[in-house]
Amino acid sequence: MGKTTSSTPVHSTGITERWNKPDNGCVKVNYDATIFKSSGQFGVGWIVRNDTRELIYAANSCFPGKPEVYHAEAIGIREALSWIKAEIDKNEESTVCNSQHRVVVESDCQVAVNTWLKKKKIYSPFSGVIDECRSILESYNNIDIFFVKRSGNKAADWLSNLSSSSAGGIWRGEYVPPDLACILKNDLK
Repeated sequence: MGKTTSSTPVHSTGITERWNKPDNGCVKVNYDATIFKSSGQFGVGWIVRNDTRELIYAANSCFPGKPEVYHAEAIGIREALSWIKAEIDKNEESTVCNSQHRVVVESDCQVAVNTWLKKKKIYSPFSGVIDECRSILESYNNIDIFFVKRSGNKAADWLSNLSSSSAGGIWRGEYVPPDLACILKNDLK
């Protein structure tokens, strides 16, 4: 069964202040959501990096609607978990993400992380999305979810904000938009 973890990341004695590379053999997924009140939309962004700090995948999407922040965050994690599931199911031989890799998912939304921790049935407008996420988490025992401060989630935040001005984007490997490249470079320090 997939598990969620308290707000203390495995490689730190406290809440992560900045992005840290995942442990050897791990893949780290950071995600975030942004509400665009003036346009009646919200965006999500997620980024996947490996234990050598290489960018594996980054994506964003924009959706119509004005959900509560927690609902938007839940949709963000659903998108990231769906990508993880597709990668694991696609190819067990994948060097990017398979059932043998530990997957660390980080969010800067404490309420969302606490929701996964409680594992109780919740009744709210976003409970269906939460149930979808839990279904994915329960299918795998190699996915952990942690809380990270916004300062440790800058790349995902940038991607979710970019979604309002793009039709959704996917980046793999070496080419990334210059602003994202700057964030990734700063994460290496």
